[in-house]
Amino acid sequence: MTVFAQDHMLQALARIPCFEGLSDAALSRILAGTRQRQVPRGEVLIRQGDASDDLFLVLSGRFTVLSGDVPVAEIGAGEPIGELAFFSGGLRTATVIAARDSDVLVLTHADYDAVSRATPGLDRTILQSVSSRLARATPTTPRLRPRAGNLVAVVAADGHGLDPSFTESLVAALGLHRDWQTLRLSERGADPVGPWLNEQEASGRRTVILCDEAENAAAVARNSDTVFLVASPPRNPLSPLEAEILANTRPAHLHLALVRPGADTPIQDTAAWLADRPVALCHHVAADSAADLARLARFITGTALGVVLCGGGAFGAAHLGVIKAMQAQGIEIDMIGGTSVGAALGAALAVGYTPDEAMDHYDAIFIKGKAMKKLTAPLFSIVDQRPLDRGLQHSYRGTNIEDLPINFFTVATSLSRNDIHVGRHGPVWESVRGSSAIPAVFPAMVTSEGEVLIDGAMIDNVPIRVMRDLKEGPNLVLNFKQGKEWRVSGRYADLPGRLGALRRLLWRRRSDPRLPTITSILTRAMIVASQRQLAATPIDPDLLLEIAPLRGVGFLDWGNGWRLFQAAHDAMARALAQAGALTDDKAEQLRLAVAAMNDSQQGGAQ
Repeated sequence: MTVFAQDHMLQALARIPCFEGLSDAALSRILAGTRQRQVPRGEVLIRQGDASDDLFLVLSGRFTVLSGDVPVAEIGAGEPIGELAFFSGGLRTATVIAARDSDVLVLTHADYDAVSRATPGLDRTILQSVSSRLARATPTTPRLRPRAGNLVAVVAADGHGLDPSFTESLVAALGLHRDWQTLRLSERGADPVGPWLNEQEASGRRTVILCDEAENAAAVARNSDTVFLVASPPRNPLSPLEAEILANTRPAHLHLALVRPGADTPIQDTAAWLADRPVALCHHVAADSAADLARLARFITGTALGVVLCGGGAFGAAHLGVIKAMQAQGIEIDMIGGTSVGAALGAALAVGYTPDEAMDHYDAIFIKGKAMKKLTAPLFSIVDQRPLDRGLQHSYRGTNIEDLPINFFTVATSLSRNDIHVGRHGPVWESVRGSSAIPAVFPAMVTSEGEVLIDGAMIDNVPIRVMRDLKEGPNLVLNFKQGKEWRVSGRYADLPGRLGALRRLLWRRRSDPRLPTITSILTRAMIVASQRQLAATPIDPDLLLEIAPLRGVGFLDWGNGWRLFQAAHDAMARALAQAGALTDDKAEQLRLAVAAMNDSQQGGAQ
């Protein structure tokens, strides 16, 4: 337990809103009625529904506030815990768990009553403060986005200390992040770990601690906001250090980095690693890859770039054009997620294809393979799913999502749970297939657990909130700009009867473009709810690029994929070149380019 000076604790008390404006004498009387308590990492300080017997003030460390099982806030040094319920007499409205080894001051009701009797006017001051805060309180609390925190520990999972060559490489990668300082555990000298870490945090700089020695690695982990476990194949049983960290750390604060010897070493068996290691994200790092180490450093420092790809049928080719232009400017993508065709093309990039190679697979599936052209008896769907299934299986090489070199997810609609389904495990092709199962056009995907999945666009065509729940840092959202209202020139009376419709089907006559067909209705219906959802979702501080489709090119016009690809690439390349002339900062270059492209497309379709 760290011993804090009285001046430090008085200053901390004075920062509590309920105690603002109190005299030094009143604060001293309150302080005299408190006791200091150590709260180990993972221990519950407050449980939802309990009586509010104590008020807490955080002297060091950090706590996570949970509404049910959902993290909604973090509380750090100098902040109070539970003051509203303490003074209003209500039950605890949330659970609070120590995210690190922490120290708090505890004030009981009995001690407060004694202070109140000796301090005239104290009750009135506090009641006014509590009333003001309750008036500002909102009935709903947004989910807490992931955050690296102020102290991040990088620890060898086997309990032996980090490999020296890996440590050197990671130090170099972290050196590019000027807002962070990187320290090695071996550099602390004879200082006790707890006070040494408190001193680093008090410096005001966010800090990465590399545990290059085994001794005290557990203490560093307990006192850190986020822990990155570093391991190398072959998989071993949990070490005592891992078991301790896993037992006391919420998965949201825990990452696993699997380091393999080289980029030519295949990634495999990640599912076995994760079976007994629940973590927020797993990162694959080739020891000889500067790009992999740079990506890991961005995740450690909370600056990793995520890209979210929306659904949009044939328009999805434009996603790849934008990304090709970004890669040419050295803008690296650290995590990809998507819905429907966005999931399919995002998966191709996550597997390791270049945008041009991904377009070759796009053509192979939808042009040569005619994945949406082969009709079937309309019992399970109107299109035979087998050409699409074969194309996806070939493109993704039998890879599992957890074995992809970069983090990836898909979004589907679960008809079993009436909710969103986020695909982060299992065969890539199955997850993509579920995400792109347009109702009635393709059969629903049925998982090995019997869950029924259809196109994710039915529930979330632009899954930015999923990305935000998984990682800290900036995100780029690629969406397709909606043109004019969809209206048709045909009359309802012109719709053919069953014989006329059958003749059109049998003789493969083109559908009358003046009338809405099954496919056009379904594809447009899928994006109605998601467009409303996106309009209600605050985008800041992330970036939204709305790509205007080419004039005259339709949602299912797969034959124009390369035109869409090239037009989006050229527009993004121009915008990035103009932005690059103004700044060398890649994040700012991307922001300026997105703003310029959005401005240039105000008129609608290109």
